[in-house]
Amino acid sequence: MKQDVYETVTAKVLEMMETHGANWINPFARKGKALQPHNIISNKTYRGINHLMLLWSPYETSAWGTFKQWNEKGCKVLKGEKSTPIVFWQFLEKENEKGEKVTIPFLRQYHVFNVSQVEGDYADRLLTCTDNGTGAEEIAVAEDFFRQIPAEVHHTSTGRAYYSPMKDFISMPAKDVFEDTPTSSATECYYSTLSHELTHWTGHPSRLDRLEKSRFGDESYAREELVAEIGAALLCAHLEISATPRPDHAQYLNGWMKALSDHKKEFVSAAAAASKAVDFVIEAAGKEA
Repeated sequence: MKQDVYETVTAKVLEMMETHGANWINPFARKGKALQPHNIISNKTYRGINHLMLLWSPYETSAWGTFKQWNEKGCKVLKGEKSTPIVFWQFLEKENEKGEKVTIPFLRQYHVFNVSQVEGDYADRLLTCTDNGTGAEEIAVAEDFFRQIPAEVHHTSTGRAYYSPMKDFISMPAKDVFEDTPTSSATECYYSTLSHELTHWTGHPSRLDRLEKSRFGDESYAREELVAEIGAALLCAHLEISATPRPDHAQYLNGWMKALSDHKKEFVSAAAAASKAVDFVIEAAGKEA
């Protein structure tokens, strides 16, 4: 890809950022309970700290239950499997010294197991359930391009996309998890998300050595998100997945720009880093830029 194309795409993204807000819609996390940590008996989604603890667990499936609850479903926890602790507030009513009824809260801990840790017909049915949504379609040229890149990509049934610098792999939701958004098709969302994570992948110390230690939401994190999303827009343009940068790129970027003190300078710097990252990806795929 020629440098003037990079400049054209970057200019277009900047223009859209001025006209679009930060109301970005996640194209793969809107499927409801099917992809959110939920209990097999109540079918309710876990909330608060429990939601985060289960979402961040190493398991790619979202159905959870206690040892007893799995037994009720005719399933057995596999030997050697360890539970994940969750907590719930419970309330007891007692009388105080004055004879008045008071409510006393106390925290109780429970231990749950993921569906992938148990065996039985019910668990098998949960593991083989698929979403009925249309999902993303394959684009042959894009599939051939990404197949050449020596990045380790794991596709899962969960609504989570991320790059792990420590383990050096990309986790991607499967194509059928993606949905259309008001500005993009499910197919555009899939390849744009993969391009975003591949841009992160280029920052590994063994490649462009761009990644810094950061916390979610801080300036370093926001800076890298800018690089990755601009990189996604550039790659999608290169592969002609999107003829022009889409509003969702701009909306996503606007959300992260708030975390940066010098917006204009940071964007220019991020655009340069994204261009370098895209060149690296194209070279890794064995294609001429």
